[in-house]
Amino acid sequence: MPSATRSETRRYATADPDTAERAALDAGAVLGGWQVPTRIVEALVTRTRDLVAEAVEGYAGDRVIVTTIHEGRHAEVHVIDSARRRETRHYSTTKPTTIERAALDAGAVLGGWQVPTRIVEALVTRTRDLVAEAVEKHTGDRVIVTTTLDQGRAAVHVLSVACSQDHYDLIDPATTATLHESARYWGATTPPPCMCATLALPGDDWPTQRLFITTGHP
Repeated sequence: MPSATRSETRRYATADPDTAERAALDAGAVLGGWQVPTRIVEALVTRTRDLVAEAVEGYAGDRVIVTTIHEGRHAEVHVIDSARRRETRHYSTTKPTTIERAALDAGAVLGGWQVPTRIVEALVTRTRDLVAEAVEKHTGDRVIVTTTLDQGRAAVHVLSVACSQDHYDLIDPATTATLHESARYWGATTPPPCMCATLALPGDDWPTQRLFITTGHP
């Protein structure tokens, strides 16, 4: 029977001069409590100290997020910053390689952001499923995949440049007109222009509850 995965996540202020040392000691205490061998604990404490110091110096967020993981005989520590990141890519629905390419691209982006491997793997699978669904069920000639990381939470959003939603009465007429104009700019060709395309490049107010947006997260 496979061993259960244990994880603990803590956040530290980048402005605190003791953050690197405190995070390293906390990681050591967590790993020690999980009865990880001493030599592994010592190595990961050093690694945590170095990663947090690098994050404090080079990242944009006001906090660093430290996740300690133990699964079976394997232990690891991941450090990311709290700054919001997103990357959006467009893919043709007619290319047979689109589904796999989009999934691999999402994995590469998340890996570059130092998201834990198990989360990356889950989101790669989720991206593959969501893109396949978008290609099969919608009529748009492109799908838009946005990968986000915000406060340590990773997610993948997939939408089509066209959809079958009834857009009227969802929002006020003035906003609808603005969204239609943006949709035309982004290449939504379904008449009347589909406002879904407007959401291809989400801002801080990403509307996660819109029915025509499909979101994946572990």
